[in-house]
Amino acid sequence: MSLARSIVAVVAGFAVATLCVMIGEGLSRFVATPPDPANLKSIPPAFLAFNLACALAAGEFGGFVAASIGRVKPVAHGIGLAAVIAILSLSSLGSPQARMLPSWYLPAVAACGVAGAISGSMVRMAVARNLARSS
Repeated sequence: MSLARSIVAVVAGFAVATLCVMIGEGLSRFVATPPDPANLKSIPPAFLAFNLACALAAGEFGGFVAASIGRVKPVAHGIGLAAVIAILSLSSLGSPQARMLPSWYLPAVAACGVAGAISGSMVRMAVARNLARSS
């Protein structure tokens, strides 16, 4: 496994996850009532649930892509992506916007992204095994 390929795999997985989050943010306005920007402590539960589901799905897609590009040791690439998601999520905890959100929300979003990245890479590993068996 080359280091360059692994780095590209994790970066590509992060790019896909970020794109999925952006799409989810756009869709969330149509799926659930958006929160009042002046009072982010009282975000509608449906909006929160949708955003958590999007974080999980984004992690899944990103982990799948990272594992697909990395090829060798797919779960290791998913864990690499999970580490990037966790580090970047932790860095946003001190932002002014984070103080306006419920205290549990950003850690929950990070946990969904991390779990999604790892499980997405495991799905990719299972798909590869099934394809190898059927050939």
